Amino acid sequence: MKVEHTPCYILHRRDYRESSLILEVLSREYGRVSLIAKGAKRNKKQQGISYNLYQEYLMSWVSKSELGTLIDVELATIMTSMTPKQMMTGFYLNEIILRLLHKHESHPELFDSYNKTIRELINNNTDQVLIRYFEKILLQSLRVWGHL
Repeated sequence: MKVEHTPCYILHRRDYRESSLILEVLSREYGRVSLIAKGAKRNKKQQGISYNLYQEYLMSWVSKSELGTLIDVELATIMTSMTPKQMMTGFYLNEIILRLLHKHESHPELFDSYNKTIRELINNNTDQVLIRYFEKILLQSLRVWGHL
Protein backbone atom coordinates (compact mmCIF):
# COMPACT_ATOMS: atom_id res chain seq x y z
CA MET A 1 0.00 0.00 0.00
CA LYS A 2 1.26 3.48 -0.87
CA VAL A 3 -0.08 6.57 0.89
CA GLU A 4 0.49 10.05 -0.54
CA HIS A 5 0.64 13.32 1.43
CA THR A 6 -1.94 12.64 4.11
CA PRO A 7 -2.33 14.92 7.16
CA CYS A 8 -0.63 13.43 10.24
CA TYR A 9 0.55 14.17 13.75
CA ILE A 10 3.40 12.36 15.46
CA LEU A 11 2.19 10.94 18.76
CA HIS A 12 5.47 9.36 19.83
CA ARG A 13 8.96 8.99 18.43
CA ARG A 14 11.91 6.88 19.42
CA ASP A 15 15.40 6.31 18.14
CA TYR A 16 16.03 3.30 15.95
CA ARG A 17 19.60 2.32 15.27
CA GLU A 18 22.09 5.12 14.64
CA SER A 19 20.22 7.36 12.24
CA SER A 20 16.56 6.37 12.07
CA LEU A 21 13.37 6.97 14.05
CA ILE A 22 10.28 4.90 14.72
CA LEU A 23 7.21 7.15 14.63
CA GLU A 24 3.77 6.45 16.04
CA VAL A 25 1.52 8.62 13.89
CA LEU A 26 -2.15 9.64 13.89
CA SER A 27 -3.34 10.17 10.32
CA ARG A 28 -6.73 11.46 9.31
CA GLU A 29 -7.52 8.72 6.78
CA TYR A 30 -5.54 5.73 8.07
CA GLY A 31 -5.77 6.11 11.84
CA ARG A 32 -2.83 5.20 14.03
CA VAL A 33 0.16 3.83 12.12
CA SER A 34 3.79 2.98 12.88
CA LEU A 35 6.42 4.27 10.48
CA ILE A 36 10.17 4.04 10.23
CA ALA A 37 11.90 7.24 9.15
CA LYS A 38 15.16 5.91 7.75
CA GLY A 39 18.10 8.27 8.13
CA ALA A 40 15.89 10.90 9.79
CA LYS A 41 18.59 11.98 12.22
CA ARG A 42 21.13 12.73 9.48
CA ASN A 43 19.15 13.24 6.27
CA LYS A 44 20.11 16.55 4.64
CA LYS A 45 17.29 16.26 2.06
CA GLN A 46 14.63 16.87 4.67
CA GLN A 47 16.30 19.88 6.26
CA GLY A 48 13.96 21.72 8.57
CA ILE A 49 11.99 18.60 9.49
CA SER A 50 12.60 17.78 13.12
CA TYR A 51 9.74 15.28 13.67
CA ASN A 52 8.28 17.23 16.58
CA LEU A 53 5.18 16.25 18.48
CA TYR A 54 2.14 18.54 18.15
CA GLN A 55 3.22 19.59 14.64
CA GLU A 56 1.00 18.79 11.66
CA TYR A 57 2.76 17.13 8.73
CA LEU A 58 1.85 15.83 5.30
CA MET A 59 3.34 12.33 5.13
CA SER A 60 3.77 9.73 2.41
CA TRP A 61 4.69 6.13 3.12
CA VAL A 62 4.71 2.61 1.77
CA SER A 63 3.62 -0.33 3.84
CA LYS A 64 3.79 -4.07 3.34
CA SER A 65 3.48 -4.99 7.00
CA GLU A 66 2.64 -3.49 10.40
CA LEU A 67 5.59 -1.06 10.11
CA GLY A 68 5.51 1.29 7.13
CA THR A 69 8.43 3.20 5.64
CA LEU A 70 8.20 6.98 5.49
CA ILE A 71 9.14 8.18 2.00
CA ASP A 72 8.28 11.89 2.19
CA VAL A 73 7.33 14.43 4.84
CA GLU A 74 6.44 18.12 4.68
CA LEU A 75 5.31 20.63 7.27
CA ALA A 76 1.59 21.29 6.93
CA THR A 77 1.61 24.18 9.39
CA ILE A 78 4.26 25.97 11.40
CA MET A 79 3.88 25.47 15.12
CA THR A 80 4.90 27.98 17.74
CA SER A 81 6.55 26.79 20.93
CA MET A 82 4.49 25.42 23.79
CA THR A 83 4.80 25.96 27.52
CA PRO A 84 5.56 22.95 29.74
CA LYS A 85 1.90 22.86 30.87
CA GLN A 86 0.69 22.84 27.25
CA MET A 87 3.18 20.10 26.41
CA MET A 88 2.01 17.96 29.33
CA THR A 89 -1.60 18.35 28.18
CA GLY A 90 -0.56 17.34 24.67
CA PHE A 91 1.38 14.40 26.08
CA TYR A 92 -1.78 13.27 27.91
CA LEU A 93 -3.80 13.44 24.66
CA ASN A 94 -1.13 11.45 22.79
CA GLU A 95 -0.96 8.78 25.49
CA ILE A 96 -4.70 8.14 25.58
CA ILE A 97 -4.75 7.85 21.78
CA LEU A 98 -1.82 5.42 21.84
CA ARG A 99 -3.43 3.33 24.58
CA LEU A 100 -7.00 3.25 23.28
CA LEU A 101 -6.91 3.25 19.48
CA HIS A 102 -6.20 0.15 17.46
CA LYS A 103 -3.85 0.56 14.53
CA HIS A 104 -5.15 1.16 11.01
CA GLU A 105 -8.66 2.26 12.01
CA SER A 106 -9.68 5.55 10.45
CA HIS A 107 -11.07 8.12 12.90
CA PRO A 108 -11.39 11.37 10.88
CA GLU A 109 -13.61 13.06 13.49
CA LEU A 110 -11.07 12.26 16.20
CA PHE A 111 -8.22 13.57 14.03
CA ASP A 112 -10.16 16.81 13.48
CA SER A 113 -10.81 17.12 17.22
CA TYR A 114 -7.13 16.47 17.99
CA ASN A 115 -6.12 19.09 15.41
CA LYS A 116 -8.48 21.65 16.96
CA THR A 117 -7.37 20.81 20.50
CA ILE A 118 -3.66 21.17 19.67
CA ARG A 119 -4.31 24.51 17.95
CA GLU A 120 -6.25 25.72 20.99
CA LEU A 121 -3.43 24.60 23.29
CA ILE A 122 -0.91 26.55 21.21
CA ASN A 123 -3.16 29.60 21.51
CA ASN A 124 -2.80 29.33 25.31
CA ASN A 125 -6.15 27.71 25.96
CA THR A 126 -5.47 25.02 28.57
CA ASP A 127 -9.05 24.99 29.80
CA GLN A 128 -10.24 21.65 31.16
CA VAL A 129 -13.40 21.95 29.04
CA LEU A 130 -11.21 21.66 25.93
CA ILE A 131 -9.69 18.41 27.21
CA ARG A 132 -13.05 16.97 28.25
CA TYR A 133 -14.50 17.75 24.82
CA PHE A 134 -11.63 15.84 23.19
CA GLU A 135 -12.18 12.90 25.55
CA LYS A 136 -15.88 12.88 24.65
CA ILE A 137 -15.07 12.70 20.91
CA LEU A 138 -12.56 9.91 21.60
CA LEU A 139 -15.12 7.87 23.54
CA GLN A 140 -17.75 8.37 20.84
CA SER A 141 -15.25 7.25 18.22
CA LEU A 142 -14.43 4.12 20.21
CA ARG A 143 -18.13 3.28 20.59
CA VAL A 144 -18.59 3.45 16.82
CA TRP A 145 -15.84 0.82 16.43
CA GLY A 146 -17.29 -1.32 19.24
CA HIS A 147 -14.29 -0.98 21.55
CA LEU A 148 -16.43 0.08 24.52
